[in-house]
Amino acid sequence: MSCTLAEIEQEMARRAGPYQQVTVSSGTASTFVTNDLKSSIDLGGVENLYVLRRGTKSDGTAVAGFTTADRVRTVKAYTASSGTVEVDRDYATSPVADELIELHHLQPSNELRVAAQKGLWRCYTAERWSVVLPGTADERNLTGALGVQTVAITGTPTGGTYTLTYGALVTGALAYNASAATVQAALRLLAGLSEVTVESSGTSPDLTHTVTFEGVSGYPSTLVATSSLSGGSSPAIAVETVGYTPLWITQPEMVYHVEWASPTGLSLPSPSLWWEPFLADGEVWLKLYPETSITTLYVTARRPVATLVKVTGSTLWEGSSDGPTDDDDSVRVDLEYAAASGHLQAWQRFAYRLRGPAAMGLFPDRKEAAIEFTAQADDHFRPPRVQRIAHPTRPLTIQRIGR
Repeated sequence: MSCTLAEIEQEMARRAGPYQQVTVSSGTASTFVTNDLKSSIDLGGVENLYVLRRGTKSDGTAVAGFTTADRVRTVKAYTASSGTVEVDRDYATSPVADELIELHHLQPSNELRVAAQKGLWRCYTAERWSVVLPGTADERNLTGALGVQTVAITGTPTGGTYTLTYGALVTGALAYNASAATVQAALRLLAGLSEVTVESSGTSPDLTHTVTFEGVSGYPSTLVATSSLSGGSSPAIAVETVGYTPLWITQPEMVYHVEWASPTGLSLPSPSLWWEPFLADGEVWLKLYPETSITTLYVTARRPVATLVKVTGSTLWEGSSDGPTDDDDSVRVDLEYAAASGHLQAWQRFAYRLRGPAAMGLFPDRKEAAIEFTAQADDHFRPPRVQRIAHPTRPLTIQRIGR
């Protein structure tokens, strides 16, 4: 369950005021023409909207030469008969045919994006994790780390192989131009690394493999590369740790359900007096009171899902204070939930901009925005409800049919 920041902004815009995504048929430095706005009558209100270019075409390809300097403009004039929109400042790179352009009521950078990012931090989801407990102490740390390391090949080798060592385990020989899928398969053969993922960037054979240690408890060991690369210009391979990311947030109240299991299969669900979350040095710990040997905890925690799962540039982290900043940043959150949260944030920050559209009765007002967000939040926060089936208090009447 994930969506991009651009998708969240578009869903927010449909709630916040007039919004339309149009396809360009032609453009100049100061204008663009679209059949989507071509009309025999003046549609009205277009002059009050902001123009947002994301630099993409309808087929998903990028617009050549587009930079963020051309991202936001305001509508200066609109001609309904031709579908021509004139902007207040010239573009460095003119709009091109099949480019997607958005018309927004909220200012895309200072209002729409700000509300979307702030809204994401209000979104939480519940995720269940299986934690193998280290040691036998009564107080056990549940803060793990998802490690990210890069394996970069340079020098344009033309032959040879290399291996990757994880702790005492060594992969088989990997060809100098091994793909991400090949490297991932080799690492997953090592004990404890069955869930690692590998993505690559660059041009073969000078590839940078980004290894994410999913499914690894605690801090993963640093990979060690042993190279026998040949050809090219001084071929080499280097491993770098990009960073570790918290698997648990640091507010104990966000841990709201714990089950633990003994080797014999005993399962004791919370709430109970058998566990107590608390903070220690900025980390979440659970104080356990087991009467038997407990080896595994199943913990459900509400995690902030303004959490990046894929970022341009082969950077992967979670819980970043910066949050998503680019259109194609993907966050693990339900789209409607994130949009409702962002819309409510827009009302709290930019109410003066939303009152007009809401007064027309075509867009949700502040109360309606709050109701929608509350309903979405309830679906995400509350554990599954147990329904009690009420049996009838009076006896059933049995009718005999036939003899």
